[in-house]
Amino acid sequence: MDYQLCCLDLTPDGKTLVDTELSTVSDLWLALNTDPEMKKLADQSGFELVNVGVDQMDAFMRDKIRVYTQTAQQMGLGKK
Repeated sequence: MDYQLCCLDLTPDGKTLVDTELSTVSDLWLALNTDPEMKKLADQSGFELVNVGVDQMDAFMRDKIRVYTQTAQQMGLGKK
């Protein structure tokens, strides 16, 4: 697993290095995204819920940036 420096911490006894925030936040979003009521609410509000694990996030974001940048260029938006 690739660890982020922002989210590493020591246990209270100082003997173990742990990955804290990323997996906690990822687990929270996974729980929300799989809740049927949340899926319905998101859909009614025009959102699509996707489950992207921490280990897949960089590739997911690179792809989204590419797609959105291409779309913006086709619409004549962005840097000229």
